[in-house]
Amino acid sequence: MKVALFILFITLYLNGISQTVWTENNNGLPTKPASVVSLTSDGTTLLASNKKGISVSYDEGNTWNELREQFSFWDNHKFIKQFGNRLFLSTDNSGLMLSYDGGQSWKYASTLPLSKSVTCMAEADTNFYLGTTQGVYTMSKADGKVMPLSFGISSDTYINDVLVANNVIFAGTNFGVYLSSNWGKTWALASGIPSDGSVRSIAALQNTIVVATSKGLFLSKDNGKNWAVTGKTILNESTVYSVASYNNKVFILTLTKMYSSEDQGETWKIVADNLNKIKSLTVQDNKLFLLTNNGLFKLDNSSNTFKSSDHGMPSEYMKINDIEGNTYNLFSSTEKGLYSSVDNGLVWKECLMNGGSITGVNNISVSGNMVFAMNNSFIIMSNDKGLTWKTTGEEILNEQTPFVMVEKINGFFYAVSETGGVFNSSDGVQWTLLTKEFPKPAFIQTYTWCNGVLYVGTLSGLYRFSLDGKWVSIDKGLPSKNIPSLTSIGKSVFAGTDDGVYKKNKDDSWSFSGIGLKEDFPVHHLATSGKYLFADLYGELYLSIDSGRYWASYDFLNYSFISSTSFADDSHIFFGTESSGIISISDPSKLLGMLTASSNEPAVSSIIAEPSMVGSISIEAPETGDYLLIRKAWASSGTFVFKTSCNVYYDYDFRNQDNVNVNKQSKTNIASLFLKANKLDFPLIKSRLESSVPDDVDKNTFLVIEYRKNGKLYKICWDTKEKSLNAYLLNKLVEDAKVLW
Repeated sequence: MKVALFILFITLYLNGISQTVWTENNNGLPTKPASVVSLTSDGTTLLASNKKGISVSYDEGNTWNELREQFSFWDNHKFIKQFGNRLFLSTDNSGLMLSYDGGQSWKYASTLPLSKSVTCMAEADTNFYLGTTQGVYTMSKADGKVMPLSFGISSDTYINDVLVANNVIFAGTNFGVYLSSNWGKTWALASGIPSDGSVRSIAALQNTIVVATSKGLFLSKDNGKNWAVTGKTILNESTVYSVASYNNKVFILTLTKMYSSEDQGETWKIVADNLNKIKSLTVQDNKLFLLTNNGLFKLDNSSNTFKSSDHGMPSEYMKINDIEGNTYNLFSSTEKGLYSSVDNGLVWKECLMNGGSITGVNNISVSGNMVFAMNNSFIIMSNDKGLTWKTTGEEILNEQTPFVMVEKINGFFYAVSETGGVFNSSDGVQWTLLTKEFPKPAFIQTYTWCNGVLYVGTLSGLYRFSLDGKWVSIDKGLPSKNIPSLTSIGKSVFAGTDDGVYKKNKDDSWSFSGIGLKEDFPVHHLATSGKYLFADLYGELYLSIDSGRYWASYDFLNYSFISSTSFADDSHIFFGTESSGIISISDPSKLLGMLTASSNEPAVSSIIAEPSMVGSISIEAPETGDYLLIRKAWASSGTFVFKTSCNVYYDYDFRNQDNVNVNKQSKTNIASLFLKANKLDFPLIKSRLESSVPDDVDKNTFLVIEYRKNGKLYKICWDTKEKSLNAYLLNKLVEDAKVLW
């Protein structure tokens, strides 16, 4: 019952968090054009998907206007693609969306669970072909029905690109190209393309198929029967990231160069050199576009050069590499420079050294009047709160660059390099080497101090450094060696891993500490402030107030991934983000205030904690075997549907455990219903729908569904009026079940 009460408290105080005001603190910080994710066209109109939403152009990409979307939570776009009068948008948070009016209004296009995110699409005759994170699917144009196409290709295969050409489907994976000549009924791995090479992009030019892979470029002139490597002399098996056909030419993109071929891949010439942050090539409206992290570019045929084509597109803030300080001195860094604020983040001013910008700073440390900033080449310091800057310890520190941290512990400054070199100094000027590197080659990704002990996470394990000058590996109990984030509260150390959050035990082993977090999902960033522990799961923010024992998610207002965190004082928490600049939350103590004030409210969270109870009534199934139970959240009766017996107990009374309304359905109808239930990712849907429930709700809109499958019971309580894909999927399952009674 204690667990139930805690989950009740957690869920209630989350409502207070969602009402807390977030403030953008970006005045004076640099911006750049929004990163363009995807581009599509209906023949007259261009639509671009970027981190800020969707933009539309009516003049071949010369000018753009922002397209207002129906739902604001579509911030993680995978691609946008037009087929006739149908516009599709694939998102991380809402699945595949469909619009018939150019993006003015949207609806859900498929019932695929979010775990099978759509990564690419192609069209042929009466069907669409969907490449997903877990296999290939076909979707009927007539009714949107989705079916897997997995015979010969594993159902958990990540599909990078899909192409239909000359009645053959090509699916690019991380392990080669699969072909199907019977519309997906069976698949075969293409011979001649390395199976250990990741296929990034596929294009067709007349009768030639061109495939871009991590092992070079391959082409087929007989629709996939035979393949040959091309461009070997210029590519030297380097990764080809994108391929496109344009004006009877083939264009390919490597990490830094673009090439073209006018003879279907026989010979190549360089088109552009010294490219940076180019994501992909695409052809729309007979124009060749470059999609980049710094905007959109279009090939000008008259000058044969790429020119900016993003006028009117929204801008985004540069990634905040770090933010540190206190109320009176805040410092933040981007790739363009180092910035300071003396008014709690309201206005930022660039810091200069010798009249120039301080670029590439990855980490900042503030200790009283002294500030240290580190980039890939040196450590710089200021002893006057950031007014003037100079390099420090060049004669010894530069041998160990780049550095990841400088911190003051027990009266000494400690500097740590990326490869494990540790130095200390009493004044920040003269440094002494304590240890040169890790016992084994490793590179630091994250660190935290706890009780005078340094903990660092690397790509190959977790280490502890006591101030006696030794690194000690402490990996016992961790699910993997990759440790992207560390933080600490009091005497507790937490590690963010590829499989959740772990807490350090007294014997230096680790135990799972992620109840309530999305299962089997990597933790991008951990941060702490007082009693608050935050975890960013790549855009979904979770909070724990009991040292990581229980977690719950809350509304992060569609800000991008957290890149850094600073806690100025007890009244402000500052988050640095990947593309939304700096945001802050004021008076975090209100979080606990909301918890206390709401603890006596009757809430859905009690149903979430004990979904097999109605008050003191225990819900017991009238039969054994797999079943679906659908009921109102506070009702003492519900309807059971049993898979094996095909019996339906309509309005079954849990108190008396009897019912005269029992009818037997056909095996076909029951099998169809359970097949639909099997397609839903119940753990994922549960984590999303039960993460935050308001304390003032219309109880009549909440339903509970229980699904017992092979002895395992899944239970979800949700608001049927919620506008989300997850609620839509469960509502659809309920409607399908109602047909039986």
